[in-house]
Amino acid sequence: MENKIEEKIINVPNIITLLRVIGTPFLVYVLFSGFSDWFKAVTFLVFALSDMLDGFIARHFNQKTNFGAKFDMFADRLFFTTVILCIFIKIFLLAENSIVSQSLLPSILAREIIALPIAVYMFIVKTPFLKAKWTGKITTFTQGAAVASFLFGFSFTPHLFLLTGLVGVAAGLHYWRDSLEYLSKK
Repeated sequence: MENKIEEKIINVPNIITLLRVIGTPFLVYVLFSGFSDWFKAVTFLVFALSDMLDGFIARHFNQKTNFGAKFDMFADRLFFTTVILCIFIKIFLLAENSIVSQSLLPSILAREIIALPIAVYMFIVKTPFLKAKWTGKITTFTQGAAVASFLFGFSFTPHLFLLTGLVGVAAGLHYWRDSLEYLSKK
């Protein structure tokens, strides 16, 4: 019989993650309001940096939990996908001029597009959580940098979107490989 260890899921890192989830609709409001581009970018960065903060606290104060790892991954996908969809809406539906070309914008979601089918399957068959890899962490970082650059209106934004796409493809393929490897051993 398997011993189950009960996790303490109400801890500081999980509360920070929860604030990111709850704050996502607020960020949507900010992105579509009359606030300055700088306020939009700084608000985004505060929420994006909370991802690093919750992980740091969890690791350094021994508050890591399986729930927290899954919840953090969910919060990241919700946060970044929502923000990127807002950018799509602003550019395409509102015909807002942008330095980001239509062909580069989808690249920022490359990891999510590639990894989604296998992630859904892995969730359905209730596999254990696969640990985050360096490619995924770099993708999350470059997504954040690209979105912040877009919100600040920096001229190098298209380069960051392209970089995010390239790293995202690598992360998505890495996730597929690890998932298929896990499933083949099952």
